[in-house]
Amino acid sequence: MYQSHYIPRMHPRYHVETPIRFVKQNTEKLLPAHMRNISEGGMYFESRHEVKPHSDVCIRLEKKLPKNFKEIQVYDFYRSKVLWCKEINRGKAWGVGVRHINKTRCAMGPEFNCSICEEKIPFGKVHFVKDFVYFCSKCYHEMESCSKDSQDKIRRLLEGNVI
Repeated sequence: MYQSHYIPRMHPRYHVETPIRFVKQNTEKLLPAHMRNISEGGMYFESRHEVKPHSDVCIRLEKKLPKNFKEIQVYDFYRSKVLWCKEINRGKAWGVGVRHINKTRCAMGPEFNCSICEEKIPFGKVHFVKDFVYFCSKCYHEMESCSKDSQDKIRRLLEGNVI
């Protein structure tokens, strides 16, 4: 006989609907989407744009929400890892589940500094590789022109993993 095993979620989900914009990993185009629910650890949103699982996205809320929305603190900006992306509405949209890597509250929006040249990078132009390593477009394209071995060494150095 088949038995289903229910595995409880790490964090409870809360129904919070609001428009968002997101940027796919290493692109500069802000894409519209609509958040449907959120938890302390992740979010579900719907978009007309497919996103690759295991890639990173930067997400910005389009509307200010109260700091404590019901039982959960809602931030202005999220950097998240895409866990899954499923076709919905007969192929007219995509449902996307993400796990938060980093969350911030900002009055003017998030600011990044390039990990190589330290120039400020606007939200829609950040290229990111791993946690807390960000590149401006110029440095990202310079890195891409290096050999894979050199890229790995530079990234390890920037992450502080110089072994």
